[in-house]
Amino acid sequence: MERSRDGKGETCRSRRVEGSDAFSSERILVLNPASGNRDHAPAVESRAVEHGFQVHETTERGDAEQIARLAANAGVSVIAVAGGDGTVHEVVAGLYDVGALAEVDCAVVPAGTANVFARRLGIADIEEGFRTIERAETRRFDVGVANDEPFVGTCLVGVTAEANTTTTDEAKRRLGVFAYARTALRLLSDYEGRPLRVTIRDEKRATDDRWSGDVFLLLVGNAAGFPAFRGLAATNPEDGRFDVLIVEDRPTADLLDPRTMARLFDDGPITRREGSALTIAARRSDSVPFSLDGELRLATEIEVRMLAQRLSVYVGRDYDLVSDY
Repeated sequence: MERSRDGKGETCRSRRVEGSDAFSSERILVLNPASGNRDHAPAVESRAVEHGFQVHETTERGDAEQIARLAANAGVSVIAVAGGDGTVHEVVAGLYDVGALAEVDCAVVPAGTANVFARRLGIADIEEGFRTIERAETRRFDVGVANDEPFVGTCLVGVTAEANTTTTDEAKRRLGVFAYARTALRLLSDYEGRPLRVTIRDEKRATDDRWSGDVFLLLVGNAAGFPAFRGLAATNPEDGRFDVLIVEDRPTADLLDPRTMARLFDDGPITRREGSALTIAARRSDSVPFSLDGELRLATEIEVRMLAQRLSVYVGRDYDLVSDY
């Protein structure tokens, strides 16, 4: 462990945090130095120490989840996350595992490739992340749970999910967010869709909406936006409901046109629904790849439920419940 010269904060670079005695501050920052283009760690660490955070660096997948779990048990009150959507996902999973979603305030310092969740919070960059922490305005966000794993942004099935999870780290460092678009375009020409049965339950209205067919893309949105869908606003992450989009057909747009990703699904049949719970089941015995906040999983059936207004999150000055980002 390295202590800062002014004593305000400290940095922990141990490979694994082993117990609650590793936390000497009520405010910690989980730093993933491998996120994004990998050049953010010194600046984030310096700013975190200035703001009185104890910094814990991750060195491998799963570290952020373990740090969050142990920090919550140690009574830490604020966890900031400096990384991408995958690091945020791990921290939320750690809090969920120990039943601490409602007990710890979460902050995001965007340092990943896409930073989808940070943008939904109205946080554009690292400096804005720290300004948001000092403003200390929090909101209670919904948390989705898919097969007992939480997600804050999206649960995806289909071509976008597979593009998100097959894009290489090297491509993300070189191309940034355009790396995902390039992978999606490569998959589009051969993608045949996934045969699924989908049941969308609305507990408030006590209704079930059933759908069956071949899915090109299924998006369950919690705190998310729809940049590829013209005219659709970002989801409201505080209303206790998911936005569900089902795209059945491959888009007919020219896949070599650079504008394709901006209007990818404008001309295909889209089913849009809202609900508080879903069952997504494969119509064959094959496992279905799906992603939670960009993290790949496999299942023949996915049960999705809502934890309404469960997670306390710092929001940026530009945060808006329903506008596009």
